[in-house]
Amino acid sequence: MGQLSGEGQSNPGEQTAGDDAGQHGAGLQGGGQLGVGQLGVGQLGSGEQGSGAEMRPATPSDPTILSVIEPYRDHYNNELSQPISILKAPARFAKPEGSLGNLVADALRYRAAEELRKYVHIGVIDEGSFRLHLDEGPITLGEMLEFMPYENHLTILELPGSSVKQLADEIAALGGGPISGMRFQIRDDRATALLVDAEPIEEPQRYLVATSSWIANGGGPFTALHNPISREDLTMVAIRDLYIDYLRDRDPLEPTTDGRIR
Repeated sequence: MGQLSGEGQSNPGEQTAGDDAGQHGAGLQGGGQLGVGQLGVGQLGSGEQGSGAEMRPATPSDPTILSVIEPYRDHYNNELSQPISILKAPARFAKPEGSLGNLVADALRYRAAEELRKYVHIGVIDEGSFRLHLDEGPITLGEMLEFMPYENHLTILELPGSSVKQLADEIAALGGGPISGMRFQIRDDRATALLVDAEPIEEPQRYLVATSSWIANGGGPFTALHNPISREDLTMVAIRDLYIDYLRDRDPLEPTTDGRIR
């Protein structure tokens, strides 16, 4: 599991899996190990990625609390160290297209279609939503909590063809990024030969786009998503859990690139 350089770093006010002790029982220490000494009063944040909520400073650990937690430490460590899948190759973000970008975008689109029971045209997310690369070999639950630490959920937007073209241009201007269901070439920082579902974009048609609530709320670089025709928030589908389920269902998994952005 590799740290992303300068991407996906937690900003003040962003709630992460390690901060959400009420949900997971403790912060992550090292490779997903439970740090009993970490869980003290005042470590809980609030809000999702980029929420701007104030983080309270940590205070010394309460020995009484630690004595209660201690018997459960091995249980949590065992749970977090359980492998959920095996990657047959390293997964990395890259420009214009990377195997990890393909994986995270495909997972969004797949889960959205499964939840809605209808075809979802596009999956998109920003690399900055993640904190780690995925290395070849077993991937544990603890590593997935570090990989996607934010409290975001799955959101589906309905966009006109013009907004889909704008989205493709915005991705092209970044040199590429995590995308699913869309194929195009980058020429002079613009998207050309754009296809969705193997067909050219049609202006009157409406397209369903799966993303995270943070991206849909204006986080990230995609202004094309800011004024959808409609929006559906699947608050019961956490983005982190979505990726855990996707990897569990595809064990082993070989991350690949397929030329969707050239």
